[in-house]
Amino acid sequence: MCTLAIYHRLFRDLPVVVAANRDEFLARPTLDPHILAESPRVFGGQDQVAGGSWLTLSESGLVVGVLNRRVEHPSDEARESRGQLCLDLAKLADASVAAEFLRGVSPEQHNPFNILVADGRNAYVAQNRAASTEVLELAPGLHVLTNLDVNDHECSRISHSWKFFSRAGDSFLEHNDRARLRSDLREVLSDHLTAVDDRQPTDQICIHTEGYGTRSSTMVMLDDAGVAEFHHAAGPPCRHDYKPLACR
Repeated sequence: MCTLAIYHRLFRDLPVVVAANRDEFLARPTLDPHILAESPRVFGGQDQVAGGSWLTLSESGLVVGVLNRRVEHPSDEARESRGQLCLDLAKLADASVAAEFLRGVSPEQHNPFNILVADGRNAYVAQNRAASTEVLELAPGLHVLTNLDVNDHECSRISHSWKFFSRAGDSFLEHNDRARLRSDLREVLSDHLTAVDDRQPTDQICIHTEGYGTRSSTMVMLDDAGVAEFHHAAGPPCRHDYKPLACR
């Protein structure tokens, strides 16, 4: 997954809204979101190569999303799966417990990652830069992650998409219309105009290149009562509609 936006405690009735695209090699086998674990119940998509996930929602209302960080050297295949870490975190009690767990993860244990852990009370991002892992608590508001640092406006995807994610949030604050919010977020996640350099096509939000691209897109909304909505597009959102999935 290469682009993830979270609105955390920005909306009165929806403390958590996550909108994310997953970018991956087209040949890598994947299963659509389903129940990944019981007790606690965890719902999310599944990578069939390593067995983990990229975005999960637990029955307690914990959302976990993992993004691979940009690196100069090839990944070390001997290291533990980042997707499995996502799944392990999803089984924890809440975001604060997950953040504490991440503080104890050795930076050499996995290839570099960004991980979001969020519930209706707290949200954190862990940034593993290979030599160190930093865990940041997120203030209420909009935050955007890619394969660089959270909210890093030197990233073309963040600098380009920020105003559109902000506009979608402002519209929801005014109209309190979830269907309209989903439509606005789909428009952002379907954007093909992000790249500032034609030699870097994968800096787009919705990617279409030979062998690699946006494989799916997901929106998660969690209300004050802990009731969740999980909408998933089983392909790039510019071409595939989001469908509501029963996640609990």
